[in-house]
Amino acid sequence: GALQSGLTRLEWSPTTAPVVGAGVAGEARNGLSSQLHRARTDLAAFLASYLTTTRATEAPMLLLGQPGAGKSSLTRILAARLPAGDFFVSRVALREVPAEAEIQDQIELALHTAIGEAVSWAELSRDAEGALPVVLLDGFDELLQATGLHQSDYLQRVAVFQQREASLGRPVAVLVTSRVA
Repeated sequence: GALQSGLTRLEWSPTTAPVVGAGVAGEARNGLSSQLHRARTDLAAFLASYLTTTRATEAPMLLLGQPGAGKSSLTRILAARLPAGDFFVSRVALREVPAEAEIQDQIELALHTAIGEAVSWAELSRDAEGALPVVLLDGFDELLQATGLHQSDYLQRVAVFQQREASLGRPVAVLVTSRVA
């Protein structure tokens, strides 16, 4: 569907170079497929440059890795190292929020847990002072395991959230992590 055509997929392993792929219709015809499906050795630089593209605010990036590969650690590092003047980062441990909640509610609940007070995502993203909001949704697979719910539309819900935010003048980049197995 439409999401598959815009989804960027990144497979992560701490021992091998990450492989980046995207499902954009017509890539092979445009010669982009080989560029997007090659192994990367510059993960930090790639992610920083990716987050500055319009594509990052149109559909989520899916970061896949084996259990224990360091996906959660990578989200913590990203949250700490992305320049605060350029990016406003919110990390959401999906196992700690209700699976059935709307994406915005999951973000607000995670922020409440982190800072100890209720906050409005809309207000925070408006007050980011030119910094791009980046949401790191960590542990999609754990969200499913913890609840036993079928969330096949979760990535679509994330994309709809991104589209809504963009239409309101609050573009947001989203990275979702999940196990490959």
